[in-house]
Amino acid sequence: MSKGNAECKSNDINGADFKALFHQNEAALFRYIRYLAGSSRHAEDIYQETWLRVVGYLRKGKRIQNFKGFLFTVATNIYRDELQRLRIRRFFLGTSLDEKDVADELWVSTETSPDQEELNEILEYSLSHLSGKQRSMFCLRFIEGFKISEISQIMKCAEGTVKATLYKAVQKLRHHLKNSEL
Repeated sequence: MSKGNAECKSNDINGADFKALFHQNEAALFRYIRYLAGSSRHAEDIYQETWLRVVGYLRKGKRIQNFKGFLFTVATNIYRDELQRLRIRRFFLGTSLDEKDVADELWVSTETSPDQEELNEILEYSLSHLSGKQRSMFCLRFIEGFKISEISQIMKCAEGTVKATLYKAVQKLRHHLKNSEL
């Protein structure tokens, strides 16, 4: 099993195969979740829950056709569930919870120049102005390199919806970046 998109089933996969799949997908998955969640703390929680659910799914003996797509679908669903839980909590408890924890520091690679850090901050800030759906699709397409058809499967919507959402997201980002101080 040398590809992150391999088909696998509990009976077919051993510890070494799973470890290889984990290492092939861990960085891309965390990066995607990090952009979705907006904070390292929330991203780590969703990341761990994603792997726990995938292992649980495999233990039930179920087949996964596209491991990487399945992994990102699980992460997206957990993120949506978490947002819904926060919205419900905010509604009933009247707390001013935000979808992003502003106190968490921005994700920046340890080997970046000050200019790169500033660009990362601008991109992160610009992405925060997109809706959750737009941000998810943008990250899947332009950061993780998924095809339109794969995004459509992960997000459970039509390819036309993905294209329209990406178009609107890019337009919104262009407008925001044009008006920001670079």
